[in-house]
Amino acid sequence: MHQTWINGFFLRELHIDPVGGTVLSPGGKTSHLSPRAMEVLLVLVEGAGELVTREQLLEDAWGDHAGSTEALTHTIADIRRALDDDSANPRFIQTMPRRGYRLVAMPRLDEERRHADRPAEPPAGGEAESEGSFWQALMRHGVVQALAAYLVVGWLLMQVADVTFGNLGLPDWSNPFVTFVVVGGLPLVFVLAWLFEFSRGQITLDRGQQSGGMLQGLERNYIAVVLAYLIATGCAAVYQAAVGFHTGGTQFALDTEVEAASLIPVLPNSVGVLPLANIDGSEDTQVFSEGLSEDLLDRLAAVPGLLVASRGDSWSLSPNSPSATVRHRLRVAYYIEGSVRRAQNQLRIVVQLVDSATGFHVLSRSFDRNLDNFMGLQREITQLVVSNLRVAIPEVEDNSRLLAVGDDDASPSAYLLFSRGRIALQRDPTKQNRNEAISWFQRALEVDPDYPAAQAGLCHAYVVLYEADGKAEEVSRAEQACSRALASGGRIDVVQTALGRLREVTGRYAEAEQAFREALRINPKSVQALQGLARVQVAQRRPDAAEKLLSSAAALQPGNPGLIKQMGNLMFAVGRYPEAIVEYRKVVFLDPGDWVALGNMGIALLMSGELAAAKAATEKSLAIEDNPVFLSNLGMVEYYLGDYDHSASTQRRAIAQAPNSEVTWGNLADALYFAGNRSEARDAFRKVVSLANDSLSVNPVDVQALYLLAWGATMSGEAGSGAQAMQRAMTLAPEDAYVQYYRALIATRAGDDETALAAIRKAVSHGYPVALLRVEPYLAALRQRGLLDPLLARGSDKSGD
Repeated sequence: MHQTWINGFFLRELHIDPVGGTVLSPGGKTSHLSPRAMEVLLVLVEGAGELVTREQLLEDAWGDHAGSTEALTHTIADIRRALDDDSANPRFIQTMPRRGYRLVAMPRLDEERRHADRPAEPPAGGEAESEGSFWQALMRHGVVQALAAYLVVGWLLMQVADVTFGNLGLPDWSNPFVTFVVVGGLPLVFVLAWLFEFSRGQITLDRGQQSGGMLQGLERNYIAVVLAYLIATGCAAVYQAAVGFHTGGTQFALDTEVEAASLIPVLPNSVGVLPLANIDGSEDTQVFSEGLSEDLLDRLAAVPGLLVASRGDSWSLSPNSPSATVRHRLRVAYYIEGSVRRAQNQLRIVVQLVDSATGFHVLSRSFDRNLDNFMGLQREITQLVVSNLRVAIPEVEDNSRLLAVGDDDASPSAYLLFSRGRIALQRDPTKQNRNEAISWFQRALEVDPDYPAAQAGLCHAYVVLYEADGKAEEVSRAEQACSRALASGGRIDVVQTALGRLREVTGRYAEAEQAFREALRINPKSVQALQGLARVQVAQRRPDAAEKLLSSAAALQPGNPGLIKQMGNLMFAVGRYPEAIVEYRKVVFLDPGDWVALGNMGIALLMSGELAAAKAATEKSLAIEDNPVFLSNLGMVEYYLGDYDHSASTQRRAIAQAPNSEVTWGNLADALYFAGNRSEARDAFRKVVSLANDSLSVNPVDVQALYLLAWGATMSGEAGSGAQAMQRAMTLAPEDAYVQYYRALIATRAGDDETALAAIRKAVSHGYPVALLRVEPYLAALRQRGLLDPLLARGSDKSGD
């Protein structure tokens, strides 16, 4: 019955010798089958591809009524073990439930076998290759298995690179290098797995007889995976050396520590003051430690020749932070840390001066004092620290007069409450922090109604609240608080700084400048006054003067992210977007979680025309803090990408958080207009008009409110009102890039191409980015007619009009 197969045959890559009862694999492994098992296998071979019932197997292999179902099941299991088969994923024998079995591998004759101790070559003519589908051929060659292993390893490599390479300070091209290796090696592993196999320690030509199982195929082709990665890595290295991988434009962080050090150097006469640790954990001790840290910082900042890190920077770190973290974050050569412990009316204070480069203590002093003379205790500790600083830092000039913020005569309770309000105000500009600051200042004034520093703090807090919410009543509250502060202590620099901020936001720039200069006369090292004066210079179209003031402030506090951000804002305001991006990168280097710097970087990238990078930076900022300004900016990126529906949705989210922003309403109106919702767009433009008028009631010279009013009126059908508003904006700020830009948009709506083109040339000459002209939907008609081609081709036209 089995004479056809008795001399031996192949099942896939396995050679079956019925006479010897053996199964021989290509690797030389031999398995044995009992005569009964071989008989069952031969019965299955006779009916290969067809169902062979249990009854037929029992009759042919055991004879009439001699076998049992259990015996057949055990025999089939023995055959599967010898063939290395899996009943769940059969390559040889398939179980047909309740019926029998089927041989799924077609047998091949071995009529020319010469040696019983090794398998004969498979039949010539590519019989193995022709059997089954192309997928089965790939499985037999181990290509699928090798590709699967290669992709798993590649995915893991890219994940590790994405998570760790930035933190390890590796070059920007490291990530694209890994991606190139993984993608470039894919065709290599395919070719290598198809052509070669690894057997008995040697690489040989692949005969297409490998097992179709995943593990069996991989064990003969893992060398293909290794070689593909090695070859792809070598090719990537050659490409990097010859051409270099593109790093995707501006990065969110600085490339290396060396670059950061050159941009933000650590100066030898610089110091930071960390918050003093609260040892006993009580709220009273916490208040005192915060107050003492504040006093140390303020008094040290007044010492000539000493550069002191800003309060906001220093207090972003926890007490007893590692010296390397302090040096990286604050960019200071020294820092002060310490602790406070209170027991009833007694205080034990430890103050230490630490070298940030080494972490070694330069000095350490402890104080045991009674709490009754709170202010005297603060002055004593500060004097001792400063005197030791003069020894530790020879560059510090002698100065016997240590300026304070003007609160030596305040009660300890009022001073500590004021300090807590000031700390809350200096944190991230969230509504919760602003309201917390107002609460602390009000509590300080309940203790001491004539306390000028607290009144100034309250004035400043209301100004910040107005900037966020746009409610005119906040300005009235700020006016009242600043008036009371002036009546109580106008000779204090913080009072003059708050007054300058109030006058600045209400458009009284000459008075604001006077107040900030008075604050600098009282305290020449007031960084807040220098920042305020710089903002006023920007508002009065004096960017060069503003840049000098900010450089002076940065010389006092080189690692102050607030100053660096303001310099970036200045560069942005005058159209120097690449320089603005560099400043924001410095901030992100100092603090990767600074969502404001990330958001600012996003809008600067947008103005540079790098829309994908702008979207990524803005989304990264919003992942940290869901801020309405940056939400609106994200909507603008989507608008310029042509995704108007998403843009409108994003703008609505921003409006839900800040409903009184005419800028956001204008952005929503533009998105709705091009999304086809013209009726909703008209309503949004009318809202822009209403909100712009509210802003002008507070600040009649608010140029932004004027050009937005002009645009909103024009688009809502009030062309006459729009023309009047634009004329006022042109009178106040004829060189403002955005005034000229909106003038161009209005002229385009009226079909006045000549005026529109002249205004666009002026806008570009004053800093409006050409990159946005390429994607602005309102200018599509001008672009289509080629009227913008000369300007777009040159990049910019500085001739003006």
